[in-house]
Amino acid sequence: MADTGSGNSPAGTGDSTVSGAGGGGSGVFVGTANIAGSTVATAGFDNGGLFKDAAAVVPSSPDAQSTTSSDGAASKTGDAGPPGDGHSATITFGFWGLTAVFTQKGTDVNVLIKAAQTCPAGSHTLQIHGGFSCDSAALEGPVWDGKRGDGIPPLVCDATGKGTVTYTRLGADPAANWTVADQNQKTDVSLHVILVDGRCAAFL
Repeated sequence: MADTGSGNSPAGTGDSTVSGAGGGGSGVFVGTANIAGSTVATAGFDNGGLFKDAAAVVPSSPDAQSTTSSDGAASKTGDAGPPGDGHSATITFGFWGLTAVFTQKGTDVNVLIKAAQTCPAGSHTLQIHGGFSCDSAALEGPVWDGKRGDGIPPLVCDATGKGTVTYTRLGADPAANWTVADQNQKTDVSLHVILVDGRCAAFL
C-alpha cells in the first residue's frame, strides 16, 4: 500500500511532505520535499535537501568498475592499467625457507626471491615450467614457452644458508613478458610451477 505522510520538519525549516510507493517494503520513495527552500526530486536519492548537513547522494555510474581484493588481485578503478597491473602473487617452497613474490607494475613484473635458512652455499638455478602441478614430471612440463620461463638470475646462497635475488621482467617483449594473477593462459606466471635445481613448487 502506498504511504503518504506529512509532518513538521525541525523548527524554523518549514513543512516537509514525502509521498511515494512503499508497497512490498521496497523502501524506495520518489517524491518531493521542501525544507528551508530546498527541493528533492530525484528517484530515491537525497540531493542534500532532506538534511541540512547532508551532501548530495547520487547513483553510481553503470560503467563504474567494482573493486575486488584477494591474494594475487588488486583494486581497480575506471582508469585501470594493463591486465594484472598492481597484482601480487607469492609462491612458498617447502625447503630452504624459500619464497618468491611476483608483483606487476604496469607491464613489468618484479620478483623478489629469498632463501631464509639452510640453503646450500652456492648458485641455484630457477626456471618456470609450463605445467600447473608438481604431481609428476609430465605435469611440470618443459620450460614455460621457451624463453618466457627462463632468464631468472641464479639464487646465490652464502655460508649462513641465506640468499636473495631481485629481478624485473620487462613487458616490452611479447615473447617473454609476464603478467600476474590475470588468468591469461599465455602470460600469467602464477598459473605455473617453478623449479629450483629441479625441485618443484606451485602457487596456491
